[in-house]
Amino acid sequence: MVVYVVSVAVNLGEFWPFSIYPMFSQAGNTWHRVVIRDVSGADTIDWQPTTLDDLPGDPFGARSVGADPIDLANFVGKTREWTPQRIGALELQVFPDGHGGRSLLAFRVSGSLLGDSVAVVATPVVAVGAVGNILSPEFTP
Repeated sequence: MVVYVVSVAVNLGEFWPFSIYPMFSQAGNTWHRVVIRDVSGADTIDWQPTTLDDLPGDPFGARSVGADPIDLANFVGKTREWTPQRIGALELQVFPDGHGGRSLLAFRVSGSLLGDSVAVVATPVVAVGAVGNILSPEFTP
C-alpha cells in the first residue's frame, strides 16, 4: 500500500495500473469517434459502411458554423435512439442559419485491434440538410 501511495503521490495521481487515461487503462478495446462529411451535390446517399480512405464528400469543419466539435461529436456518438426531434436538433446544431442547399452525413467510426493491425470502419448514421433529415436504414447502435 505504501508503494502505491508514494507512486500516485509523485505522479500527480496517475500510476499506470490505475490510470484514468484511456491509452493505458483501455488499450486494445474497441474505440468510437464521429466524422461528419459535407456531401452537398451528391445525388444519393450510400448507407453502407466504408473505410476512412473511401469516405464521400469533403470534411466538415464544425467551427465554421459556430458549433463546438466536441459537443457535436458527443451528440452524434452518444445518441442511441434517433428520434425526429434528435435529428432536428442535429440539423440546428450544424445549420444554425438554414442549410442553404448543403447536406451533411454523420459517420460513426469504430476501430479495433485485429491481430497486429487496426481495423477502422466508418458507418453512416444520419444525413441532414438539403437531402432531408434521414436516419440510416442500416444503423444499429
